[in-house]
Amino acid sequence: MKNILYITYDGLLDPVAKSQVLPYLSGLSKKGFLVSVISFEKENRTRTGKDADRTRADLERNNVFWKALKYHKSPPVPATIFDIITGFYSALSGPRRDDLGLIHARGYIPALLGVSLKWVSGKKLIFDMRGFWPDEKVDAKAWREDSPIYALFKKIERMLINRSDEIVVLTVAAEKYLRKDFPGAAISVIPCCVDTGLFAPKPRGDIIPDKAKDRFILIYLGSTGTFYDLDGMALFFKALKNKNHKAYFWLVTNSAVKDVEGVMFGHGIDRNDFAVTNLDYRDIPSALSGSDLSIMFYKRRLSSRGCSPIKFAESLSCGLPVVINSGIGDTEEFINKEKVGVIADVSSPGGVEKAVEKASELLSEGEDLSKRCRFAAEKYFSLEYAVDKYSMIYRRLL
Repeated sequence: MKNILYITYDGLLDPVAKSQVLPYLSGLSKKGFLVSVISFEKENRTRTGKDADRTRADLERNNVFWKALKYHKSPPVPATIFDIITGFYSALSGPRRDDLGLIHARGYIPALLGVSLKWVSGKKLIFDMRGFWPDEKVDAKAWREDSPIYALFKKIERMLINRSDEIVVLTVAAEKYLRKDFPGAAISVIPCCVDTGLFAPKPRGDIIPDKAKDRFILIYLGSTGTFYDLDGMALFFKALKNKNHKAYFWLVTNSAVKDVEGVMFGHGIDRNDFAVTNLDYRDIPSALSGSDLSIMFYKRRLSSRGCSPIKFAESLSCGLPVVINSGIGDTEEFINKEKVGVIADVSSPGGVEKAVEKASELLSEGEDLSKRCRFAAEKYFSLEYAVDKYSMIYRRLL
């Protein structure tokens, strides 16, 4: 069996990898593919620690070879160039280099590395774009839309698409956008998927905050900076609280507690009506299952079409309906089709209040709604669905 070289700029010890890389690698290995992965780990954490040891042991059990490289952050451009060069030579010197069959690059920087390896090896390249990274940098206010660095990476984006043998995007909206300029490109849509065995409905347990017992829980899952509209979510909760005095806002995040609390207090939300908690990844399914409604509001403009929220799939998989703002990837079309949530037009007068009313009406369906959410997740966002899609791409290109 030919080796699949999987390159990710996210470290395998990063939270996103636990959901969006490691389960995929395990699934692909079980499909019979021989996988080698190169990752770039922050602070060289792979040398010590239980998490690193557990991750390495899990990969070895699945016959996945892992080459962990150190991620260099600054100065930004030289550091990234250094990482690309290091990754290039690591790929050429790896133990499975003679059996290389295919290069799978997850993201823009890995794809730059992948193009170089393709040129040397002659092997085919999958450019797994995820979202539109240069546009995400603008939306995060890291770059300006009129800056030279943005213009450069939009040109690089075009080059990567033209030189790759398969493009993977997260949304149908992203595929339609790319088709305008690249009508002949081979493009596959694979949304952020989830382990539906791990993320499954569970009884409300002790993980729920003490003050939230016997209350209606609105849950937010994830970080609160950059792309996320925490102010908008606070306003939604206030409108929800006006309608349901038992409402409680539970923010499960690894962001700074004081920063999150400052936003809540700034909107006049009482300390007894919310909690900010950091949970282990394996406790997230219980937190979602013990809640009543999942919320996720985004601040995106250029990059919105490519966004497929992981928390969207995780919430539905736990039987939890979702309220999300309009214009985020395929979520609006999906919710309207499957009836598993509410779209909030936060920019229009009374939009938040209207969303609260729609959510209340939807939630009156009770267990039928929960089952519908779970069924939709199993059909469209299961790990098995994603692994099957990648497997078909691999076999087509090998």
